[in-house]
Amino acid sequence: MNANAGDQSSSPSCLTASVAAAVEGLPRYRCHKVVRAVKILSMGLEGEDSHPVVIPAHPNDDGDSEPIPVSHEWVEKHDPKVGGYLVVYEDGYMSFSPAEAFEAGYVPVDGARDRELADVLGTAAAQLRGLRRTNEVLAAKVQVLDLVGSLLMGPAPRYGGMGMEEDVLGRLERLRAQLGAS
Repeated sequence: MNANAGDQSSSPSCLTASVAAAVEGLPRYRCHKVVRAVKILSMGLEGEDSHPVVIPAHPNDDGDSEPIPVSHEWVEKHDPKVGGYLVVYEDGYMSFSPAEAFEAGYVPVDGARDRELADVLGTAAAQLRGLRRTNEVLAAKVQVLDLVGSLLMGPAPRYGGMGMEEDVLGRLERLRAQLGAS
């Protein structure tokens, strides 16, 4: 482990001084993602069309390291290096991570209990994303019910007749625009 790992002010050594100064004040984030990954033993070309493949360092159960096909675009974009990690996220996005960064941020998920925990965390993250959207919809429904309640209760003294209807219709229109934008 890096001696500076606990030092929150330390900047990665790969940053120039000007870049390090520019990013120093940015908010910090901690990763909680569960990914599939493998250390890269080598890179190669395979097939008649010479498509690139990653040769994983960890063999399959049968002892063979089955090549993982990647695209030329992926290789150009990520510039993978032997010893780094091919990383596949829950949504299928495939990336490359240098070994030092990957090993500092991830630990293996071993055993049935850990795999179950990883599945639960992945499901919980997906449900949380769904709940955020559900909460937005519920908040909008509450606003609509409030407006309907205003209409059913009749004009409040502050509205004086037609002014209330215009206000309620205006509020409904703003709410409709707000829902359309989200």
